Amino acid sequence: MARFRSATHFSQLLLSPLLGRYVCSITGSFIIVVREANQYDICCIQKLLEALAQDGNVHVLEEQINFFRDSGNNFLLVAEVSGAVVGTVQLNICPDAMYKTQPYALIENIIVEQTSEKQGIGKALLSKVEEICVINNCSKIMLLSSSQRSEAHNFFDKVGYSGSTKKGFVKYASLFNVKHT
Repeated sequence: MARFRSATHFSQLLLSPLLGRYVCSITGSFIIVVREANQYDICCIQKLLEALAQDGNVHVLEEQINFFRDSGNNFLLVAEVSGAVVGTVQLNICPDAMYKTQPYALIENIIVEQTSEKQGIGKALLSKVEEICVINNCSKIMLLSSSQRSEAHNFFDKVGYSGSTKKGFVKYASLFNVKHT
């Protein structure tokens, strides 16, 4: 993807309608670039997700990144500041039988590097997610967050996500009662 040269150029881009899968944001004294992940981001995404999961089972694969890039309904985005990946989010556009052909969206694994928090990076990631959801006519965006991440919950509330409208439930694969034959 092309690199942009000046803050003025970025301001013009911000006013442009729907930038495809690329968005730029000026926050304070730095520029945040949100783009699709590529194979060169594997180590950075791995590090970010390890901080989120902390279970030792995180394995970011090039094949999965390629799957996201080739899919029209699944997105793995990264936020970049000064060429360094400092945040990531996964977005899945899901079909829904309820509203004709209108899908809904599911956010998974949103994280910003701890030293880069509270600088607009999470907001830039979610702005891009919302742009993609508008393009895809999604009825809603849902996300789950660990019950211990109260700072993240405050952030999600602040950017318009309701934690009181619905209640999420999770059952991990190790607890499935289905036996393979």
